[in-house]
Amino acid sequence: MTTIEQNLAPELLLLEKVRASLLVTDKVNITTTNAAAQKASTEEINVDSFFGATTKEQASEFKPEDVYKKDQEVMLALKECDALTDQAAKFQEEFIVRGNQALYKLLSDIYSFALKVRLSEYHHHIIVAMKSALKDRDIKVQENTSETMIIVKYIVGCDRKRASNYARILEVATKENLAAKDLVDYISRRGGIGQIYTTEQESAAKQLGEKSQEK
Repeated sequence: MTTIEQNLAPELLLLEKVRASLLVTDKVNITTTNAAAQKASTEEINVDSFFGATTKEQASEFKPEDVYKKDQEVMLALKECDALTDQAAKFQEEFIVRGNQALYKLLSDIYSFALKVRLSEYHHHIIVAMKSALKDRDIKVQENTSETMIIVKYIVGCDRKRASNYARILEVATKENLAAKDLVDYISRRGGIGQIYTTEQESAAKQLGEKSQEK
């Protein structure tokens, strides 16, 4: 007949032997059945180690108020952490959320200006003047640089990555036939500039893959 001990996994069997021995002594000799541990016939387990660095002598001096003090320390730590959480939320609201809204408004104004330039009878002259000014500032402009990018670079300066991201948003707005007054809500609804940029990249890659398959 199979015994209970035989039905137990080696790890559980070891634990059961330790529990049974705790009532007898603070040091238990365990014979392991694990194949990897058969080279060492016995292992010495110190019961005190189950409770961290606290010894029996130290534990004998504990009082209920010591537990209360630890609880208080935990509560103080959580209270301090809650204060930092509030600080983080305040930063998120004041600098990230409001900052993003201000940026979306700037993009809306740039978009409005770009549309106005396109409708101007001096459209070509304005773009040429902007190109000349950018060259004077040592900001590179290629022959095939889009008018949107020229306007954005003129406004935001030489930060190439930022100009590229902003111009991409305005090109998406143009493709979507948006009015400038609707751009702020549009960017927010689509998850922000970064999300729009990522989505558009994925869409372009998908279209390119479909074209390749057709060929």
